[in-house]
Amino acid sequence: MKISIFPTVLPLPKSKEEKHQQSKRASQCEVIEISTEDELASAVSSYAWSPFIFANNKRLSSNFIATDMLVYDVDDGMRIEQAEAIIAQAKLTALCLPSTSHTEEHHKFRIIMPLARTITNAGVYASTWSKGAELFGVVDEQTKDLGRFYFGCRQEECGFWLEGDFFAPVIPTEPPVTYSSTSQYMVNVSDDLQATVTQIYGEKRTKIPESVDFFIKNAHSGLPGKWINAINSAAFSLALSGVEEDVIVSVM
Repeated sequence: MKISIFPTVLPLPKSKEEKHQQSKRASQCEVIEISTEDELASAVSSYAWSPFIFANNKRLSSNFIATDMLVYDVDDGMRIEQAEAIIAQAKLTALCLPSTSHTEEHHKFRIIMPLARTITNAGVYASTWSKGAELFGVVDEQTKDLGRFYFGCRQEECGFWLEGDFFAPVIPTEPPVTYSSTSQYMVNVSDDLQATVTQIYGEKRTKIPESVDFFIKNAHSGLPGKWINAINSAAFSLALSGVEEDVIVSVM
């Protein structure tokens, strides 16, 4: 497991002004290898750090290369013992350490969850982070940023380390493209086209994709200069509408 550290940045600034000043220095980083939970706890307490590995060791979201963990900041709405119960119930591996502004009355803490495998894709990271955030519901959304860095944590007895499964990366899924009756791409089926539409779809339709309507109306007129675009659009629309491949081929 690897993290980036910023050796020239003060890990535990004592004021907002000092945090602001030190943030300006969190640009160039070094990558270190972490093998145990003790090494992880020590690193994130002794340095300003980031869970991300960056190209040229320069901290920019556009330079994201990889990450081995998920990180969540909780500043309000949950106590450490509640987070521990959630992690235990989920049977996950996680390190929790209090933030510098943590008090017994107002719990503020950071949760670090190692991943089952390294993430090297920004989209996979975003979907994985969001899935993990569902466990807690009160995390700081800013920690999702691919250029995020953190100041050090406080090592105290109120934190915890739990061993279980490593959190598995979540592959993002694109929602299926569908046409609805209110879509701007749907048009009414005219009476003269109903027989053809029924033959294509195997049932009567009141609306069809605009590209299919255009294709049917103009398929025998040559469509000079527009034929390729028209046929491609119609074929794609028919496929999205659930028409079988052999029917689409026959229609074309």
